[in-house]
Amino acid sequence: MLRYEKGEARHGCRRKPRDQWLALIPNAHEGYVSWDEFERLQKIIHNNTPGLSGAVKNGPSMLAGILRCRRCGRKLTVRYTGNRHNVLRYTCNRGWLDNGEARCIAFGGIPVDDAIAREVLRVVQPAAIEAAVQASQQEARLQDQVFQALGRDLEVAQYAAQRAQRQFDAADPENRW
Repeated sequence: MLRYEKGEARHGCRRKPRDQWLALIPNAHEGYVSWDEFERLQKIIHNNTPGLSGAVKNGPSMLAGILRCRRCGRKLTVRYTGNRHNVLRYTCNRGWLDNGEARCIAFGGIPVDDAIAREVLRVVQPAAIEAAVQASQQEARLQDQVFQALGRDLEVAQYAAQRAQRQFDAADPENRW
């Protein structure tokens, strides 16, 4: 589809919802995958499409797809710069890419991600300590239960051995092998 913005031609695509299609004939011919598998794969692809969700796609950035520009409201993009592409930067350049507008903002992402990580750990830490204590207590209870069960098994085996010895001793010596 060709449209014009600010006197320049722009190419785009607009999809109708499936219920508005003129024709759809599932299983009209043999496919590589079944129709149900195709539908499942389409959902996976849709959910992984960048820009539709706030999910992190690649790289160590904690806030990819979550932060928005204060000026224009668009999602900030993530760039990795430096010799080894390991220096994180958040940028707002969608307006520049889409419409030739001035870039809004760009800033180093490492200090921001570090600050967020510290705050998350600060908030989560008390609960994490409590969870670790509870897990340790539960593990100790499970070990105690195992030791108690083994102790009961040992008592049963000792009783059976003592009973067998008593029966053997009580048997007539002439009937022994």
